[in-house]
Amino acid sequence: MLQNDFAARADWCVSDFDNANHAPVVGLNKGGHIVAKPGEEISIEGIATDPDGNDLQYEWWQYVEAGTFKEVIEIQGAKTQDAKIIIPQNAKSGNTIHFILEVKDNGSPVLSRFGRIIVKIA
Repeated sequence: MLQNDFAARADWCVSDFDNANHAPVVGLNKGGHIVAKPGEEISIEGIATDPDGNDLQYEWWQYVEAGTFKEVIEIQGAKTQDAKIIIPQNAKSGNTIHFILEVKDNGSPVLSRFGRIIVKIA
């Protein structure tokens, strides 16, 4: 992925805008921070556009190492723009759970960008 970013930057030096690939722009609904209770179902929603009009692929994944709740949580619709999660009953008040939205374009080279939602347990 890093090498693709480097290759794209090299293209920008020798090509005009229309002949080089540019990374998707990723945003998150709800500002990237959600407060939820154990047992609650929440939606995590991403917004992405591509400056070149390329097709986009979405993938949500849990960044377990960054959060204080260390169990893996199932993400319903993980390969879609908007996904759902059920907060486990054993999550404690103050725990944090981090979810990453990875968005890839189908340009050449393939470029990715990320967004993060942090869920804090109430």
